Amino acid sequence: MTKNQLFKGLSYILISILFLFSETANATHIAGADFNYECIGPNTYKITLNVFVDCDPLSAPAPAGVNVTFQSPCGPDVNLALILQNLGGTEVSQLCPRDLHLSTCSGGSLPGMARYVFEGVVTLNPVCTSWTMSWGQCCRNTTENLVNQPAFYVPASINSQADSCNNSPTFNGDPIPYVCQNQLVSYNFGVTEIDGDSIVYSIVAPIASSNNGIHNPVPFVAGYTASSPLPGCNLNPQTGILTFIPTTLGNFVIAVQVCEYDYGTGVLLGCITRDIQFVVITCSNQPPTWQGIQNFTGNGVLIDSTTVDVCVGDQFSFDLFFPDPDTADTVNMTSNITQVLPGAVVTITPGNPAIMHVTWNTQSGTPPFNSFAVTAFDNACPVFGMVSTSYVIRVINSTYAGPDKSICQGVEWAQLHATGGTSFSWSVLTGSPIDTLSTSPGYNMTCQNCSSPQVSPQVTTTYIVTSNLSTSCQNTDTVTITAAPNYVAISGPDTVICTTDSMQLFSSASIPGTFTYAWDNYIRISNDTIQAPKTFS
Repeated sequence: MTKNQLFKGLSYILISILFLFSETANATHIAGADFNYECIGPNTYKITLNVFVDCDPLSAPAPAGVNVTFQSPCGPDVNLALILQNLGGTEVSQLCPRDLHLSTCSGGSLPGMARYVFEGVVTLNPVCTSWTMSWGQCCRNTTENLVNQPAFYVPASINSQADSCNNSPTFNGDPIPYVCQNQLVSYNFGVTEIDGDSIVYSIVAPIASSNNGIHNPVPFVAGYTASSPLPGCNLNPQTGILTFIPTTLGNFVIAVQVCEYDYGTGVLLGCITRDIQFVVITCSNQPPTWQGIQNFTGNGVLIDSTTVDVCVGDQFSFDLFFPDPDTADTVNMTSNITQVLPGAVVTITPGNPAIMHVTWNTQSGTPPFNSFAVTAFDNACPVFGMVSTSYVIRVINSTYAGPDKSICQGVEWAQLHATGGTSFSWSVLTGSPIDTLSTSPGYNMTCQNCSSPQVSPQVTTTYIVTSNLSTSCQNTDTVTITAAPNYVAISGPDTVICTTDSMQLFSSASIPGTFTYAWDNYIRISNDTIQAPKTFS
């Protein structure tokens, strides 16, 4: 099959549909949608609704806003108008950049998909174990696994009683993937969770409508079900990786729910759902494949091919490889890893295979559960091959005494702060003995059994803190406070010279040692002084 024949086939498979995107329309054809929310204050959230449509030259523009309803058993319903943020939509077609102008979003014939983003702010009172937001509309476009074109309905939930300022997970993966008939698909939804809560993935029934909290699922064609909407599909509940081998051409609806649980207590905090479609096409190209973590070095433990356990303060490196069975293809990749692991040093080298090298120093305050997604794509055009997967960095709590510090001897105090545990005890390895009596002339620590003492040792001192933490990570850590001795800077006697003359200045310290000197330049004219700071070494 030639490329031209392939692309003509794609245009027939992806049926052109009329998108009358309005609250009163009865023939809208929506390909997918999902919610996410961001806390901007106690019980106050910025709500985002993403709506995905199949582009068509005859489509009407999206409305300026849509209505969302919030329901709970704790209070009256709340209605919120969400305002369109991207006039005309944003194209999200799985096409090479050079071919986007040929998609149906631009009046061409290649398959095109667009995202419409609606946002608004809501305050939910009273707090409740379950606030459910929802948006629905008729109707879906024609698909292979649903009967006719049922209505579209997508929910999300918030447990504001458990956490009055929680952020939802967010879907970041390509929203309407094009996949190849009879080829193994490995797709990751690219979910990020900035609060470090645990997330669990599950396949759920797509919804047509809801009445008083009772959901009406869409009807499936015989041979397909809500739990098996794609042939042989399997969803990993921890990683969110969906695998299947599509055998039939066309559009297939699937709904995946992501629920988040407090990492410490296991309390359910909320759920979001992405109801989308996979578009199965005929391909001559093969997508890239993915491999597990390779060349792991440094601290921490490689638990399996996608999971690393580390302690606070650990540094580690690893490589990720994405080869392509089509040896002539070049593979590149994108990732949200720097958002998930702040300070990570990431180097991506395109090629076949494409290689991502990651180095990270685990920081104090990092959430315990950190999942990042990687998407690799080849350069086969106009529809590129793609694979996406996720990896998890689990940060195990450990005792951390903070960075080393320096003070001026006898005149300054250093603030210490230990983390990892609930009780702490400080002692000295080398240096000034601890004296916590404020009535003592030479006392040097404000408290010995606390997390955050102030210290003022008379000589350079290394402290060790021990916590009550009992994990596979350490429950002790050290911090060194360098006490610089007092000294006097000597700059020599005052000297009077003419304005056209020059002289050599010298500086020294009253005690031995290596010092750096900074000079400030002052010019005196008559009785006025003009300061012109200037630094000399």
